[in-house]
Amino acid sequence: MAIWQYTFELIPRAKLIKLFGDVPQTIDADDYEQVEWWSDGTNLTADFENRLASFAASYKSWSADVKCWGAEDGNVVQAILDGGRVVELSVRFDLRKLDEAFLHNVVGFARDNECVFLTESMKITEPSADVLKATLMSSNARRFVEDPRRYLEELNKNRQVLHTA
Repeated sequence: MAIWQYTFELIPRAKLIKLFGDVPQTIDADDYEQVEWWSDGTNLTADFENRLASFAASYKSWSADVKCWGAEDGNVVQAILDGGRVVELSVRFDLRKLDEAFLHNVVGFARDNECVFLTESMKITEPSADVLKATLMSSNARRFVEDPRRYLEELNKNRQVLHTA
């Protein structure tokens, strides 16, 4: 992942409801790591690969168990497989230039596959272009794109404060 990209995980809504009784606003990072989100027969529609390929070209991954659509350093959807079944699904947005068509296609894909988005800060987000766009526009990746020097200087300053505390 590049500093100018922001990643969302896609999570099946049904699995959240099964575990929590409803779709929570946030998930603890430890809980997220311990759950097999795509187990119990929860999987994507049979044509999910064709659907992704309709708006992002597939490309060869570094692993046979990872399928990718888009561009590694740009907008990309990545599916991690185990025995041919999806075990993890994520999307990275390139904030150097937000592709509105890609954003809307990803949201439509999530809706059609009954998924929600998990942000980098572990918040659950419904599949809404406006909500995703607001998250993207307030992200560190966006701050970097707007002013790389200032962003890196702030990171360095914060690192120094942490080391002196």
